[in-house]
Amino acid sequence: SLYHRYPLPSSDVGHVGAVMHTGQTASEILADADTALREAQRAGANAWRVRSAGAAVSAPRSSSAWRELLERAIQRGHYSLLRQDVVGRDNDTVLHQEVFLRIRDPENINQDIPAALFMPMAGSAGLATRIDRLVIERVLDSFHGAPDATPVAINLSPASLDDDAFTDWLVELLHQRESLAPRIILEFPEYGASGKLESLKALIS
Repeated sequence: SLYHRYPLPSSDVGHVGAVMHTGQTASEILADADTALREAQRAGANAWRVRSAGAAVSAPRSSSAWRELLERAIQRGHYSLLRQDVVGRDNDTVLHQEVFLRIRDPENINQDIPAALFMPMAGSAGLATRIDRLVIERVLDSFHGAPDATPVAINLSPASLDDDAFTDWLVELLHQRESLAPRIILEFPEYGASGKLESLKALIS
């Protein structure tokens, strides 16, 4: 490996994103390659992703187009949260629910865009923390009038760990909604959080 052949400071060498060329325009290839790179970065250390021409759930977009789409979704509430039960291994008892965020695809009214595709782009556009806030608020709001609601796990962006304004806001929000706070489970991707252990410790404490 590169790590053993060259004196690198870390075994986390880099990420690779590629796309198969099957007749797309140059702008489509670049947009798909950028998406593949963001997916690789989100997957973990030294990950790589190759996207085929038919892999996209929506048309390829440039970074500026993604920013515009995401800002519009945030401002107009063009997003939805889906929940999936997480059950115990030995029985059918529901332990908690996992929440999945999707945004509307303005180019295809019958197709939503999953978070796995747009969150890497949100991170590069500096919008991931704003999206995390929206999700937390909506989940907490859903608990009103349902004191025995099943706990919900929320996947957050590692970028939020480095945002002091976000962590201050989160702590204050959970204090304000103290009775609802035990109903949410905050999760961070292992790879992203492992590089921000001090920030994670500070949030937990």
